[in-house]
Parts: sequence; structure tokens; C-alpha cells
Amino acid sequence: MPELKNPQDLAAALGSVAASADPLAELQRRGFTFAGDLAAITHGGSSRPPLPLGLRNRVADLSAKAGKVTVTLGQPPVPVARFAPDDYDIIVGLRLIVVDEIFRGLYDSFTIPHTINLPAVLDSGQIQSLTAVLNGSLTGIPLQAQASVFHIDSAPTTSAIPGTSALFIGVPFTLDFRSPDGSSVSLSGTLSLVVEVAADVQIAQSHLTFSAKLPASPQEAHPSLTVAPGSAVQPISTQSAANLAAVLQTVLRTVLSEKFVISPIIPIYTGANLNLIIQHVDVRTNTSPDGSIAVAGLRFAGAGPVPANPQHLLSVFPQAPRNLFIRADQRFLQFALDIARTTGKLDQILSQQEASDIRVDSARIEFAPNEVRLIVSGKKVNACLFIDMPFTATQSYHFAVINNQFVITPSSHVDVPTSAELECLLTVGLISLFVALPALILNPVFGGFLGILIGLLLLGSLSGGGSGGSQPSATSLNTPIPRTELLPTLAQLLSTAEDGVLTAQATAGFRADDVNTFIYARFLGRQSIAMAAAPLKSATVQLCDLDVPRPAGDDSVVPKDSETERVGGKFITTTSVMFQAPAKDDILATTATDFDGRVMITLSPSEMITSAGKVTTTITTESIQHSGAEPTSTEKTKNITERFPDLFFRVTGSGVNADTQHTPAGFQLNFNSKRLGSPASPLTLTLPKVLLAQL
Repeated sequence: MPELKNPQDLAAALGSVAASADPLAELQRRGFTFAGDLAAITHGGSSRPPLPLGLRNRVADLSAKAGKVTVTLGQPPVPVARFAPDDYDIIVGLRLIVVDEIFRGLYDSFTIPHTINLPAVLDSGQIQSLTAVLNGSLTGIPLQAQASVFHIDSAPTTSAIPGTSALFIGVPFTLDFRSPDGSSVSLSGTLSLVVEVAADVQIAQSHLTFSAKLPASPQEAHPSLTVAPGSAVQPISTQSAANLAAVLQTVLRTVLSEKFVISPIIPIYTGANLNLIIQHVDVRTNTSPDGSIAVAGLRFAGAGPVPANPQHLLSVFPQAPRNLFIRADQRFLQFALDIARTTGKLDQILSQQEASDIRVDSARIEFAPNEVRLIVSGKKVNACLFIDMPFTATQSYHFAVINNQFVITPSSHVDVPTSAELECLLTVGLISLFVALPALILNPVFGGFLGILIGLLLLGSLSGGGSGGSQPSATSLNTPIPRTELLPTLAQLLSTAEDGVLTAQATAGFRADDVNTFIYARFLGRQSIAMAAAPLKSATVQLCDLDVPRPAGDDSVVPKDSETERVGGKFITTTSVMFQAPAKDDILATTATDFDGRVMITLSPSEMITSAGKVTTTITTESIQHSGAEPTSTEKTKNITERFPDLFFRVTGSGVNADTQHTPAGFQLNFNSKRLGSPASPLTLTLPKVLLAQL
């Protein structure tokens, strides 16, 4: 039978029973015996009354989130150093071969248009000016032929302009010229443009906008043109080719600028209003023998007065064959923890968990290979006969990529300075509480960490985080790259840590999205039946679930209001059921049409499950034997789940203020599919235009 002879033996054994309401009793039940100095501790523990059932269940639940637990006697580890003040909090590098795959996804979803009908994009005067320029620069154009359709023949490709925030974008194209008699000829080639990649942080508006756009001036864009040798239309000279490139760049600028908007405010712990705030972002491109790369550097509020030096971005390269690089300084989380500690918010978070008076002396983040650690030192005030109980607890989260999932495994370590504190800890029965405390903070902190560290890698498309638990938790990569049907994949994760800096590299890829729902629609408007319909440009489109009124044939089951009474020997029980219908339709998504009236909407599985209202059940119990006793009531309200939404669109702007409930194919009852429309053949809806005075 195992024997525990000293506090060190006891500390080593406590980790296995940390979730127990009475650790000493649990050790004895498992066959441990106590000798020497531990006899008195054992006696003191056995005389303590057991914790109430509700508290025992809570302690066990909290302790389970700590993962594997170890306890030692001694001093906690010392902090590690931080690095250069002019560096970035997070640096993310992505090889341009990955960016090219994203461009292919954008092209396949028609976010990058395949055809641009120039008469629909340009007015008649612009068309005439364009034709005049082209006629003076090209040969092979028939008399009176005009530029008609610009085709983007395949996905654009990228290359770096080292040391700058710009990229070369190659756009394979065909430009059709149509004669009055209906015949046409074409110019084919590749247009090379310079695209500026920028990040604009607007804290007051809570916007962080990443944009890739063509400069307003062709002189800034430095466009060039390579014409296919077999093209029927050819430039007259090298200068005419440059002039033509400038004209085509002006056309493309109206349809190819892309923006991704996210919030620069990252919640860490909403209960105490703790946030990380992105203060500054720099972007640079570079080249290497293993391929070109785009690098972004992020600074958070509190990084210090020294400005970031973009030169740090030019030495970042993932090791082949990996194409993704991350470097993160622990200071960005440390700053948030320091603020929480000095303002008392950290004390508040911890004390609320067990109605205790917890004072935090220090809290720090440390990065280790494939691991993030939070170390909390503090005391529980008046824990043992008005004596403060000191503690230091380390919560660690080990992360790995397994089968395209982030697998996060928690573990906990408690350092108790002396055997006297160990005895106090056991006497008040708080070993389970202390090992669980760090998990309660680090879960939201680590969630924010992964949301930043991984989300910004792939244009803000991912979110993640650990939910805690003694077993590893897994977060699947089920959020697509914006405006594509590509789900990200990650493999070959390699991580190192030194001097408070975590470096991770991985191989990023993509797979076809089989998780989310995609809706492709195109909206046309016309003033009257006699007039031709035209695309609604820049109109606001809301995708709605019809609840008011509830449509006939809806899949949701709505109970009728009822009241039943049951008379027993001692009580009369009345059960009342009342249904509350929704006050308005659910809005599932809001977007805007492009130049061609198109929208693409992506809905996650959870967004496809809506509410059809609420039902409230009230149970009132009245005593028969005691006529003067007050009746008692319990009330429970729950949502009625609607598995299949009833979809329609609400469109405003661009001369339209209407919905599609009564438009052919504009209402989808009990929609149950992964697709509505397709990129090549969107659901096309024509709506009546109205006078501006009616809007």
C-alpha cells in the first residue's frame, strides 16, 4: 500500500485528486496511508465537514477544465525577457502561391468577374473616348467597331515588389470589339498592374480595413501589357501598348478593388470589459528562392512609444515546404493582463468564481514550443484563521494540428511555497479551486489569441480557441475564406519559443467547402414592363427568414395556447402554455450588390437554424390542505427552433425599395440545401424601380 511520509510526497499525489471535494479522503480511499508529519494534516482534514453537493459539483466541473494537474512545493519560475521595442506584436507571412489560390477561389465564385459589359459600366461618352484611344493605339479593328466586352479569362496571379506594400497582379484578358453589323474581333493578352495592399485602422469607428486596390492614377499603377502573338488585334507600338494598359487599368479599377473589414477591438474577457486593440498594421512583400511572400506586422495598443520598424518584416520567411509563418510576442497579452491586474479586474474575475476574496499579485503570459502558459500568483485573503493563503498556479495549453483541427490540451501546475501553506490549502479545501482558477481566465484569453494569431493569417477567415476540459478540445477549420468556397487546411505545424517570442510555421492549403451554405443571386431593376431590366448597382440586400406572418407549410411546430389543471390529493397543479410569435423577421445576412447586381452570401450551419418564436410554460401549484397558503409558480421559456428557414430578400437603394416574397423564385419555403443559385448561374430576380420620392 503506498505511503506518504512528507509534504513533498503529498504534493506529488495531490494532482490525481484535484477535482475531489475532499482530496485527503479521496487519497485514503485509493489506498494511500499517511505517516510522520502528515498525520496531523490528515486528522485536520478528516474533521472538516463535507462540501455541499452543489458546491462539490461546481468544484469538480471547474477542476476538470484544468486538465492534468501537478502540485509542488517551492518557488514559481521567473519571468522571461521581452524583445525589441521597435518590433511588432504579431508578424504573419504568407507565400504568394497561397494568395494565388485565394484568387482562384475568388474567380471561381465570380467575386472576380469573368465578363465586364463595358456599355453597362461606362457611359456613352466614356465608351466613345475609350474607342477613340483604342483606335489610335491598335491595328486590326474594323471601321466603326466599338469596345464591347472585357473578359477576364482566368484567375489573376501575383508576384512581389520587394520591400514595398505593393504586388504585381497579372490579369489574362480578352477585349472584344463589335461592329455595327454584329461581327467582332478580339485583343488577347495579359495586363500587369501594381496593386497596393493597405490596412487602415479606425478605432473610433471600430473598423480595421484591409484593402487591395488599384491606384487612382495609371501613372502610379505602372500598368503594362503583353499581347498574345495570335491576337487579331495588335498594338501599333510599345508606347501604344502602354497607353492601352493605362486605359484598361482605369476600367478594371471600377470592379476589382476588394476590401476586408474586421474590428480592431478583440474581446478577451467580456465580463470585465478586457480587450486587445489593434493600433497599427504594416504590410510588405518580398522574394526568396522558395517563392515570394506577403508579410503583415500588427501592433496592439500599449506596445510602447517606439514606432515599429518595417525592416523587421523583410527578414521573415517560412521554411520550405511550409508557406505560412507566424511570430508573436507575448507582450500583447501581457499588456492586457497588466491592465486587468492594476485596475482590479483580475481580482474581480477570480473572486466571482467562488465568492472568495482573491488578490492577484502578478499574472503573466509565457510562450513555449506549441504551448501558451498563464502564470498567476496571489492569495486568498483570510483563508486560514485570518491568515492569507498564497498560491501560484500555471495553466498551460498545448496546441497541435491533427487532421485539419486545432487540438488544444490543457494542464495545470500549482506551486505552494512551504509545507505550512500546503496544510492551509488542504484545511480550507481549496486545492480544486486554485488549480481551476487560471483556466477560467485563460480560456477567453487563449480564444482571443487564436482568433488573432490564426484568423489574420487567412484574411480574417478563421476563429478558434480552447473551451477547456480535461480532454483535448478540437476546433475545426470550418469558416471559408471570405467571398470564396474554400475551406482552409493546415498541416506540418512547427513551433519554437525563446525570449517570450512564439514562432510557428505551417503549410496552408484549401479544400472545397462542404460545410456552409452559399447563396448566389443577381438583382435587376426596371421602371416599367416595357423597359429593359438593368443591374442594380450598390443596392443593399438583406437575406431574411419570414416569420411575420408565419408562412403556411412552415416546418416549425408551434404549440397552441392552452391551460390544463390536475387535482391531486394535496395539490392542484395548473399548467399554462403560451406561444409568443416573433415581432419581426430574422435578418440572416446583409450585403451589397456589385456593378453587375450580384451578391454572394455565406451562412454557417448555426446561422441556418433560426427561431420561430418562444413558448412559455408556467406551472402553478396550490395547496388543497392549507387554503391560506400562497400558490407557487415556476416559469420556463424556450425558443422554438426552425431548422429550415423561409428565405426572401429585401432590397433597398439604386432606385428600389422592395422585397422578393411575391417575386417568382424570390421566396424559398423551408430552404434545405447547401446551394441557392451558382456562381455561373445566380438566382436572378427582377424588381420594380420606384421614384426617389417614394423611397
